[in-house]
Amino acid sequence: MPSARRFLLALLLLVLIGAQPAGAQQPAAAGPIYRAAVGGTITSVSTGYLRRALQLAEAANASALVIELSNRGAVLSEARAFAGEIAAAHVPVVVYVTPSGTHAGAAGAISPEFQTFWEQQGGEQQFGPPITGELIRGPMIVQYTRYARLERPVAGGAVRAGALGDEFLRLPGGGPYRWPEYPQ
Repeated sequence: MPSARRFLLALLLLVLIGAQPAGAQQPAAAGPIYRAAVGGTITSVSTGYLRRALQLAEAANASALVIELSNRGAVLSEARAFAGEIAAAHVPVVVYVTPSGTHAGAAGAISPEFQTFWEQQGGEQQFGPPITGELIRGPMIVQYTRYARLERPVAGGAVRAGALGDEFLRLPGGGPYRWPEYPQ
């Protein structure tokens, strides 16, 4: 997704440029380069790991912290909070998404409204990674994952997993499919 890549590049440039006054000279960086790799879904556990890596890099006066993401989504509230910490870091932070062809952006994040339900019901192991952002479908707000559709009423109400199998087996006109009965 080109817009997501442009956003990541712009974020990276802003982080690298930082709040340096124009014309300010920086001393030659002599510190180590720290690396942190994260796979799977970005959750409170993985952001805790990344926070610790950032703290260690800052304490060591590192030249940079390189974060390698090979993830399949994020809990949006966790990702947003950590993005603010990256922006305020005292060391340059380089984030890249791997492998080639992987996309980063809102489609890979569980929206805050679905987050608690998603985590309580088994998260990525149960539902798979998110594949869309929030969408409005009739009277429902939905978010699709690899194996399910999470939904909640636009007017407010509880989050639930959609009945995809039941909907898939509806006949034209909306009638339920009835399996044939075979004599035994």
